Amino acid sequence: MTKKQVLRLAAIFFIGLALFAAGKYSKAAKRKALSESFVWNGEPYDIGEVNSFDAKFAHAYDKKLSKLGTLAVLFAMGAELCVVGAVSFFPAKDKKSAVKGLFWDAFVFVNCWLWGNGVLQLLKTAVGRIRPYMYFSNPKRHGVKSGDFCRSWPSGHCLRAFVVFGFLCFWFLFRKKDSKVRLPAFCVFFLLSVGVMALRVLSGNHFVTDSLCGAAIGFLTSGAVFFACEKVLSAPKTPLDQTVQKN
Repeated sequence: MTKKQVLRLAAIFFIGLALFAAGKYSKAAKRKALSESFVWNGEPYDIGEVNSFDAKFAHAYDKKLSKLGTLAVLFAMGAELCVVGAVSFFPAKDKKSAVKGLFWDAFVFVNCWLWGNGVLQLLKTAVGRIRPYMYFSNPKRHGVKSGDFCRSWPSGHCLRAFVVFGFLCFWFLFRKKDSKVRLPAFCVFFLLSVGVMALRVLSGNHFVTDSLCGAAIGFLTSGAVFFACEKVLSAPKTPLDQTVQKN
């Protein structure tokens, strides 16, 4: 790997890290401002203020389904690690090269995660959409108290699920295009991601459009970062680069 490649990959990483940090800061600042100024009167918001499509599928808060959605995202992340690790390592004749490849894959995934979550938090803070459970009589108390009640769009769980799904799709496309595991993994992770979308709506945490937008942003961000990293890695070496490496 040349110096230019290292610098470009470092730029991708540190920009993603900066986005992630900015997102976290904006979230904390917004919550602090709400805790000092917002007082909920205990009355449900008027569902008539919501567009007819989202209002039709809005649900009251369901704690069990909410937790199940979180567990599904965590399961997807763990399962992805297992799939990528197993498909890369066990069939490989050169185990050392396989391990090096896994470190690269981990680097790419971390970048996808940083960029996706950074964009997510900045959008949530900027838009400030009220969550569906605020339009019913039993809202999530912690959400109201912490200021999370106005961070509905886009759905973070859906974005993360589709960052995982997107990474896996592009990983198979670039690394293991002919793998027999490719199609089954695609189907399983797609259904799992769609399941997360459904759970976030049914639990009252998000509207349908929140989930759809979160899924789209997650998939597109994952794909963009994956392609950017691959483009840097596969960039042809110039004569100057080769001279620098020899020296």
